[in-house]
This record gives sequence, C-alpha cells and structure tokens, in this order.
Amino acid sequence: LGLKIIANAGAGFHWRDDDPGGLNSQTWFHDAIYADKEKDRAAARQRVLEYNEDDVRATAALRRWLRSLD
Repeated sequence: LGLKIIANAGAGFHWRDDDPGGLNSQTWFHDAIYADKEKDRAAARQRVLEYNEDDVRATAALRRWLRSLD
C-alpha cells in the first residue's frame, strides 16, 4: 500500500491532479525542463509543485487520521 491509497481511503484526502503518481511526476518534471514552449514548461512546473504540495498535505492528513484512531 502506498500514500495515495491510504491517504485517500483512510484520511479522505484527494489530490488535485486527476492522475497523481511518482512516475507521472517524473514526466512532468522532464517537461518542466525540456518542453519546447515556455508556456508548456510553466504548466509542467506548476503541476509538479501542486503534486508535491499535495503529497505533503496528504502525509499530514494521514498523520492526523492515524492519531485519531487512538
């Protein structure tokens, strides 16, 4: 089990991205650096930032949920 499954099913957290995942984020990071158009690089950078922010928020939500189980 990973963060995406447990944070969603247990803590009720939902990522902003429709298809979050570590492999996808690597593609977005690549696009943020190497996409031909600046607007595409900027969009990919934003997507990576939001994905990473959501991972941090999901971890916090999971922690709160686990502590509430006492």
